[in-house]
Order: sequence, then C-alpha cells, then structure tokens
Amino acid sequence: MEHSIILAPRAMRQGIGRQLMERLCRHASNNGVHSLWAGVSAANLAGLKFHKALGFQERARLPEVGYKFETWLDLILMQKIL
Repeated sequence: MEHSIILAPRAMRQGIGRQLMERLCRHASNNGVHSLWAGVSAANLAGLKFHKALGFQERARLPEVGYKFETWLDLILMQKIL
C-alpha cells in the first residue's frame, strides 16, 4: 500500500507527522497490509530521513522521472514491511 501524508509548514517539526505515520502503520498492519511504500523525491532529504527513521528502506531509484523548477528529479521508492 502506498501512502501520502503532507503537513502544512506550521505543523512540521512538532512530531505530528511521526504520530500520523505510526498510527497509519498500526492501522494498516491490523487490517492485513503487508508493507507500506513511499515515493520520495531524491531532493527531499528531510522526507528520506523521516522515512528511514520510521523503518523504511530504499528499494529502488527511478532516475529523472519528475521535472520541477526546470530540474529533472529522481524518485526513490522506500518500503516498510509491517
């Protein structure tokens, strides 16, 4: 199952994202989901660090699949086995 959680800037760095992700992981596991997937831009170092801290591991890198602000971006796929 792939997930997305996006916080408003004023809600960041307060532990809210971690709480939401931990609750999402528990809910998914309790409902038979085997793994969660995240697609994170390689340029989003905070997002990569966040997912790694929650037990997600990099599984694949898709080179230059996104284009933003006149720059090609890699997409990193991360997985957490529940």
